[in-house]
Amino acid sequence: MNNVGKLVFKCLYASYHRKNPNKVYKICSNNYVYADKVLETVWNATIERLRSDEYYGKSKITIRDCKRQLKNIANELKQIMNEYNSIADDIRKAIIQLHKITEPFLLEILQEKYSSLKQSLEEKEKEYRRLGNLHTELEDKIREMRSEIKFNEQMTIHEKAAFFNKTFSKVEWLGEKFKRKGTLTIHYKNGDRIDIEMTNK
Repeated sequence: MNNVGKLVFKCLYASYHRKNPNKVYKICSNNYVYADKVLETVWNATIERLRSDEYYGKSKITIRDCKRQLKNIANELKQIMNEYNSIADDIRKAIIQLHKITEPFLLEILQEKYSSLKQSLEEKEKEYRRLGNLHTELEDKIREMRSEIKFNEQMTIHEKAAFFNKTFSKVEWLGEKFKRKGTLTIHYKNGDRIDIEMTNK
């Protein structure tokens, strides 16, 4: 959004409300913040952070935690696969019985059992995919934190964008009401976080 010739970041509450007047939104009283000021502050703070031992110490802790989660997920995946195979085996047995039984009452009971087993099998498949995706995300996170983060003062805007995407997950601005200052919070992908008191001008 543009403000007196300068690019600003601003809550889009008013815009969303105009497009969807019947929808209830939580009103945001956060004031706008100049984009150039945010980018400069985030750049300088991130460069300084990456030069500190504290950042890489946090990365090591996060990597250890990711490895622990990976081990737990691997165990869960193994257990789910065992349960999946057991259910699949029960389904095969049920199918064989369905072809043999002709008595309506027993046939109905067996069909209900078969439907229940099929549902359980689908739930196991869904949970296996979810855990598999989480396993991949954690592996990517470890690989990303282990890779060398290169930066220099002459980076282009596109190189800086790639640099930012690699190092932090989000940036938040909380402005003080009726004042031109507030707190800029940078959340890094390794779990590190810094709060910066910033004048918005």
